[in-house]
Amino acid sequence: MTLRQGKQPHLKLISAGWLISNRKMLHKLTDSGLISFNYSSRLDRNNLLLMQEGEPEYSRKIREYPESLQKILDESQSHLLYEKRNKEISIYPINVYLLKSAIIVEDSYELFWAPWLADGSYSYPTEGCRKEWKLKYQSAHNAINDSRGIQNLIKADRFAQVKNILSGNAKVCVKSHKDSDNYWHWTFEWVPRLIQIKKFLINKSIDTRNVLFFSIGSKLNRFQQEWMNMIFPGVQVASFSNGIYCNNLIWANISFSTHHSKQLVGEISDYIVDNHCQTRSQGRKNRVVFIERGKSKNGRNILNSNKLKEVLRNLGIPSFELDGLNVSMQAKLFRNSELVIGAHGSAFVNMIYCSPGTRILEIFGPGYIPGHDLILADSCGLDWDCMIGNSSGGITEFHSDFWVDIDKFKKIVMKKGQQDPLSD
Repeated sequence: MTLRQGKQPHLKLISAGWLISNRKMLHKLTDSGLISFNYSSRLDRNNLLLMQEGEPEYSRKIREYPESLQKILDESQSHLLYEKRNKEISIYPINVYLLKSAIIVEDSYELFWAPWLADGSYSYPTEGCRKEWKLKYQSAHNAINDSRGIQNLIKADRFAQVKNILSGNAKVCVKSHKDSDNYWHWTFEWVPRLIQIKKFLINKSIDTRNVLFFSIGSKLNRFQQEWMNMIFPGVQVASFSNGIYCNNLIWANISFSTHHSKQLVGEISDYIVDNHCQTRSQGRKNRVVFIERGKSKNGRNILNSNKLKEVLRNLGIPSFELDGLNVSMQAKLFRNSELVIGAHGSAFVNMIYCSPGTRILEIFGPGYIPGHDLILADSCGLDWDCMIGNSSGGITEFHSDFWVDIDKFKKIVMKKGQQDPLSD
């Protein structure tokens, strides 16, 4: 497939002065330097060249869970992702689009046609999803919710040094949001989009040597580079510290429900398992492993972890810290274990590499008890359970550290390990 270069509209480098002097911006720029932006379905349609549809939108039932686990789902999940009454989870498609041109700025899930006009069709799977995420996670989705409802606002300085990247080549944005530096967000929000983009390139006979791959913001970290090497071997990724304006952009919308889809979870897992993981009969088998919470910006550490490790040592259960392991090594550890225990964190992304039936025991602090890992375990056919720690000084906030009841922990672990010896 040959992409047309043609004449492209030119976006000048934008500065605060330009924004203030531009007539279109006079009523869009607030006193605090925020741009109020809108959407235009007409411009969305005019900007589309090609589309590849992903897995259709659908819902599926999850298995029956004990009341305590069911309560976690009922209290933590968005109504767009989980329907309480019928116990159904929703899966939204990841479509791939070839767009004439777009502006991509750092830390935004949305594309822009102009600083005052965002894409309303290709960034989110549905308009409902866009509104729901702006309501729940305002700072990450260019929104403020006040008495007037959801206000679409973005800092003007995000556009201050936008560069023009205009050529006949196709362009692929590998990442543009700081959330992607989190192992969970990267694995379930960016990797599946890159996999779908690869299918698009193959279907349209577009050679990756004729594609500019780039990131916006920070350069690729270790696990991001490892994934790029698996999906697009030999490809170099350019890095831009600020936003860009480009033509011939190949873009995939974010789904937010990848971990609900057995198909998408399987596609992610297969990249690792098929090439890097031995089967249980071939590899060394771990009866039980404990995953330590690594260096985290979000807190939620176990305050009596030393006592916990002592109990684990007495039970013959090895502890592993994953910060120093690459993706394939983490996958092997989970793949070859029969019971995985640990404090909630991004390490449990690696459940997708577990063999069906693997038992998971996740430890939560009382300030943050999400249900997404339970749904992920359901998608993978795993036996998932959790225990809730105790607050420190009555503080139960998102970042709060917590205590684990050692006697309760020991009893739960012993019960979970009854089917097999706890150590070889």
